[in-house]
Amino acid sequence: MSQLHTSGSCGCGAVQFHAKGPQLFNALCHCRGCARVTGATPVHIIGIPREGFTLSQGEERVKRAEGRGQMTHLFCTECGTTLCREAESFVALFPPCFRIEMPDTSFQCGVSCKLPPELLPNRHYKYENRHRDWDDDLPKYLKYDNSARVKNNGYAIFETDHESAKDTSQGDTSCCVIL
Repeated sequence: MSQLHTSGSCGCGAVQFHAKGPQLFNALCHCRGCARVTGATPVHIIGIPREGFTLSQGEERVKRAEGRGQMTHLFCTECGTTLCREAESFVALFPPCFRIEMPDTSFQCGVSCKLPPELLPNRHYKYENRHRDWDDDLPKYLKYDNSARVKNNGYAIFETDHESAKDTSQGDTSCCVIL
């Protein structure tokens, strides 16, 4: 399990945070809660244990709003940036809020804000809520527990080895069902 150790902030910088701990998940989330709170879909989220997230500045500018289900949204009252989503045992962080600036002379400004490989998403969650099919190599799941794996087109995969399953049907649904 990859470790996360980073800091970040809202868009205006009034609220800052530190995040440290094992990555519980690192995914592109298609759930309606993430989409509605950020105005985008899918949303890249990285989960860490709740105790690994601390606000280091501007806590008085943080608004907590109850979301759908068991999630609470934290956002900056100054600029409106959504900082994270909290659950009882974990925090789902949004990598665009991370402070990532790597020296890179190939960029005109001299730095790159690209995520390092260990922070790139490694799966899709809540894929049934997608707005379009995603033709990438990341595994796609209907739920958060990695139990219901589907193909890029949303058809179920009926193989015991989900990690080696590939979308080879190209539209052939003879071995699949629509969920």
